[in-house]
Amino acid sequence: MGGLSKLAVDRPITFLMTSLILIGFGIFGVLQLRLNLYPDVSFPTITIFTGYEGVAPEDMETLITRPIEENVGSISGIKRVRSLSSQGASVVKLNFNWGTDLYEAENDVRKQLGSIERSIPRDAETPLVFSYDPNQEPIIVLALTSEARSSRDLRTYATQILEQRIERVNGIASAETS
Repeated sequence: MGGLSKLAVDRPITFLMTSLILIGFGIFGVLQLRLNLYPDVSFPTITIFTGYEGVAPEDMETLITRPIEENVGSISGIKRVRSLSSQGASVVKLNFNWGTDLYEAENDVRKQLGSIERSIPRDAETPLVFSYDPNQEPIIVLALTSEARSSRDLRTYATQILEQRIERVNGIASAETS
């Protein structure tokens, strides 16, 4: 007989008690799990966009992107810094460790950018700092089309009739027309 089978036959009470304890821990663990249909997901990413019209990608990298990378790269919690310099635009993406408070991190980024304003050319646009919150995204998007009605008629129908009908459906928080 194998080891586990022999233990079950030779010491049935010990085997039963050990099994019940393990099952109890399993049930306790399952009950402690928090499940949510739409869990709060916050991607730990902050993007810095700076425009500088008519400037070549190489110059964008030298004048805008590198100074921003060097300045914000010292902020705590940053996992990775990625950037893209193109014709007239600089995009710097800061990936943070999971669990980072993005509101606080965004404030830190703004402070750091404030300290390098003098090193960025005056003609360049002020760097825009934003983080992406997927919880603000719509769950469903509808589009209305018609060969018989104009865009204005469809818009009126959407804002005055359809939007209000959708909001009356149980479980829908809001409907917006854009």
